Amino acid sequence: MEHNTGTQQNQTFPLSVNCHHLDKTVDNPEHYRDGFKTQVLTIDDLAEAVLLGHAWSCATYDHSMRSKANYQQAQLIGLDIDNGLTLDDALNHPFVKKYGQLIYTSASHQKPKGDTPPCDRFRIVFNASQPIKDIDTYEQLVKAVMGHFPSADEACKDASRYWAGNSQAEIFILDGQTLPDSLIDEAKEQAKIEWEAREKRRIETLARVNEQNPDELKTLALEALNFIPPRQPGTGTYEESLRVLMALTTIFGPTEAITIAESWSPPMKGWNPARKIQGFRVGEVTAGTLFWIAQQHGFKFPEKQWHSLERYPIEPDADLYQAYVEWEIEQEKNEQAQETSEFINFLKAKFHGLGKHYKKGFGFTKEVEQTKVKLPRKITLTLNDPVPTPEDYKGLEPPIIIFKKGNRKKLYQKLINAGWKHILDASVPGSGKSYDTGNLASENGKHFHITVDHRNPSTPTIKHNFTDLNPRHKGIYQVGDRIELKGEKHQLITPSNCSNVDAFNQLYTKNYDVYFDGVNQVCRHCIYGKIKQESNELDSEGNPFIVSKCGAESGEGYGFLHQRKLTLSSPTIRCTTEQLSDVTAYNYSPDLFSIEEAGRTLGTKQITGSLNCFNRQMLDLRAKNLDYFLAIENLLNLRPYLEKDTKRRYGLRHKEILDIIGEAPENLEEIIQFIYNEFNQLDDVFVTPDSTGTVNYKEGGITREQAKTARRGLAIEAREKTLENIKRLPSNILFDLLEVWGGKKGAFKTNQYGEIIITRPDFKMQSILKTSQANLYLDATLTTVKLAALIDIDPTEIITVKQETITAKNNIVVHAVDFSGLGSNNWGRTRNADGELLTKEEAEGALKRIIATIDKLKDKFPEISIYALKKYEKILENHYYWFNHNRGGNHDQGKEAIAAFGKPLPDMGSLESEYITLFGVTEFDHELKPMGFDDYYDESCNQEIIQYVGRQRADLYPDKKFHCFIFAPDLDLTFLKELGYKVVYEDEYQYIPELCRRRKRDKWAILEAAKGLIKAGKKITQVAIAREINATQSWVCKLFGGNEILSWRDFCKIFHSLYKANKETGIITTGTEENATMQEWLGLKPLEVALDMIKAIHNEGWESVVDYLRKVCPHEAFQILGILALFTPNGYQVWQEFLPEVPF
Repeated sequence: MEHNTGTQQNQTFPLSVNCHHLDKTVDNPEHYRDGFKTQVLTIDDLAEAVLLGHAWSCATYDHSMRSKANYQQAQLIGLDIDNGLTLDDALNHPFVKKYGQLIYTSASHQKPKGDTPPCDRFRIVFNASQPIKDIDTYEQLVKAVMGHFPSADEACKDASRYWAGNSQAEIFILDGQTLPDSLIDEAKEQAKIEWEAREKRRIETLARVNEQNPDELKTLALEALNFIPPRQPGTGTYEESLRVLMALTTIFGPTEAITIAESWSPPMKGWNPARKIQGFRVGEVTAGTLFWIAQQHGFKFPEKQWHSLERYPIEPDADLYQAYVEWEIEQEKNEQAQETSEFINFLKAKFHGLGKHYKKGFGFTKEVEQTKVKLPRKITLTLNDPVPTPEDYKGLEPPIIIFKKGNRKKLYQKLINAGWKHILDASVPGSGKSYDTGNLASENGKHFHITVDHRNPSTPTIKHNFTDLNPRHKGIYQVGDRIELKGEKHQLITPSNCSNVDAFNQLYTKNYDVYFDGVNQVCRHCIYGKIKQESNELDSEGNPFIVSKCGAESGEGYGFLHQRKLTLSSPTIRCTTEQLSDVTAYNYSPDLFSIEEAGRTLGTKQITGSLNCFNRQMLDLRAKNLDYFLAIENLLNLRPYLEKDTKRRYGLRHKEILDIIGEAPENLEEIIQFIYNEFNQLDDVFVTPDSTGTVNYKEGGITREQAKTARRGLAIEAREKTLENIKRLPSNILFDLLEVWGGKKGAFKTNQYGEIIITRPDFKMQSILKTSQANLYLDATLTTVKLAALIDIDPTEIITVKQETITAKNNIVVHAVDFSGLGSNNWGRTRNADGELLTKEEAEGALKRIIATIDKLKDKFPEISIYALKKYEKILENHYYWFNHNRGGNHDQGKEAIAAFGKPLPDMGSLESEYITLFGVTEFDHELKPMGFDDYYDESCNQEIIQYVGRQRADLYPDKKFHCFIFAPDLDLTFLKELGYKVVYEDEYQYIPELCRRRKRDKWAILEAAKGLIKAGKKITQVAIAREINATQSWVCKLFGGNEILSWRDFCKIFHSLYKANKETGIITTGTEENATMQEWLGLKPLEVALDMIKAIHNEGWESVVDYLRKVCPHEAFQILGILALFTPNGYQVWQEFLPEVPF
């Protein structure tokens, strides 16, 4: 780094820095806009941020969201030099020498860029004498500076431009002066001139637009659109492109606007025109917006055609003009809405310290009225406080509302009345989300409670206040305290309500549309569907409705339709997502939905097919339409990868499949519609009793009962033949395969078993939740980003609420036990060579150690619950599993201890497919995961753990102590500490020392031996230690050499200090008080936060760090200081001084 010391180096400047960027890599596409946090830095600080790879912007922004609309101020000016000026030329440029502050090379410095050969590429930074708060003035100032550098990138004049960092940058810190104030004065004057010119053009543009009739306007709009560049990442045109989409929606309507927008600026990562337009309202911006933007890019209206003086000029279309006037009035109302918002006035009163019972217009001074309040990201509200409306936060991320216990139901109702449709309740597990929701009713419609286990709700209000919507079944059984669809005959409590359950289930599994063309193809061929009779209900003329026998009454093998109709008449219903009808068959607009464990209940759908299914559907298509088959024959390139090959560990991923099959044909939509119509026609599959013969007792000379028995036999025979036909049907994969190939939402992959798995969104639930009155999503760990993706809406439509809780959870300890051998989902074999199940005594490896650990835990906690993988339930005798019992349910409420083995590791391939399906990310290589997927995977795992540690409902028992164990390798539960949990890191040696590896056993034995030696007044030496642990001195030496973090000398130093601070009990107690370096030597989790403090010590000294450590948990502070003692000057001395403050 070259540094010229000048008078300006200590001056600070407001700017924004985004730490989510590393050079040109971003962990989440949203961080191209979000995360630009305001900082006040010197030029030296800015240079350091660049070298850390962080992105930065000259401006600061409201809500840390980078856009022109959120611009606050800027003082620095940056220019991007990509070609035409060398680095030496720049350093010697008169303007740079006089005013330059910083030059650094960009990541593409001396590298080829497209067709451009390698050259110098760098950025130059200047500074004004003061922050400039007017965006137009700032952009004019940038233009003035750019005038000295013709080769500067034109995009630099964008006030919201950001610059990528470069960890490999060459840095030149200059000693230039601030730009002269005369430049700012000229910029202000020029900004005023250009604003007046723009305003004049805007009025003229509006007039020209109003002159057009609708057809002329559309034609002219398409011409103007050709002048506007399509959306390109990094160009700073995101806001402009959004306004273009809004204008297209106003001019053409949503459907036609989508087609035009995708032709103008095709979808890509981070840019989905269709999704954006679906979220707009017609009239959000005027048609003039499109022409205004086009004019900035060179568009000009055609010359007016003047009419003869003898004729009147053509008047504008009256209806169009009236619509425009009405829209202008509506816009004015919207602008005034925030000024009259009860919530905004509440914030104003709060800002000025007025009482709770303020009233607008009474006690509001002019100063209060004119106060501009910053909308909070999080706010605590009482029952009497007004709630925000969607209009208050229009275009912004809605707040998180914190409420007090007992206020949940009323808060829900107030938010729904305020216009919020999607409410996420992210209160901690056990805070009563389900209980309170169970007492809610919809004011105008029904309340549907959606849950995975709807037959066995654990919450009493859900169980008693809601009617269970039974599915088609072959019998309902009482199995212990649970209601199941399988059981013994003596457990039957409800007979079968459908004779065709198997047919429905198989067709659903094979992805066939049972309700093809709105007609239930199974019921149409069922004998109970063919028999018609009068119902108890009357039509408008007083005549009874004629319905099927299944729809009129219930009996053995029929009555599902009748039961469903009765249940749907109830005001409160509980069911699964699969049991709901499509929006075309049921009107959900007045209804309320509550979704239990929404992150799990709302999900994606997977369709699986084999090579046989693929071949048969392709051959069927070839027989039905050869042209269509030839158009998609590239799919045949997948056949070699659909061969079963168990030696192949992994199958193909989404991007690999796309590379193999290439571009989709142009007529793909036509082919997809043909396949849907042809392959869902199932009439040939069904065999009806009538087709196997008829029995007439009058003509046959048999009794009525004999004829009935014969007909029943024919019906059973027909049903069995139908099932055989369905079993022979291939899985219906081609339709979804082609849709995903064509760019629709979804993902595909193959596995080593020769199957192709296609993941699609749950389109039915998306449409239901978009049409309902309001939706409550109950999930402590679900994020608004994922929820929005699951239901296909914008995250700004979701408001989050959380019940107020005590941050510190002092009555529960989470034991993070480092346990080897559980890093994957394969812990060892459960059967011997003959296929017989192993007994506990025969278990090997990790399973043997798990069994021994469970026995130790049960000695101390006899009622402890064990969570593990389902496949090991017989040998481990665990009743609970990850991804199932760790969410929802109160089976462990109040239980003193629970223990889980292994991490909740989601299937990597399935989660990746879900990620691509929800977020549309496809641009990644075979060896790379999609952008942000690592975080998505970790978040999924962490969410399961958060749900697990909440099973005991410790918050409900403040006077009781709880223990929650997690046995797994390399656990990092920092996120639990942030939620207030006390986490202690332990080792398996503390539970099963006799089964641990020798190296680990002997390390712990050394600690015990050292403690014994010092108690006996003997000196701690390697020879003495070796004698105590029955080992050689060379072996002891190895435990402190090589790659070990702790040397013998450091061990002795730390041990003596620890022992001195804890003479009564020694240092081996719960495993949490040991120095962090000692912990790592023992194989425990290192405390990485200490390393981050080394820099703080260097910059600010020990005093500020120790002051901070006194505010955190003493044991945690002690561990941090333990590492600092080894790596910092005076660290050991400070650590010793701090020891008396630690309450051992």
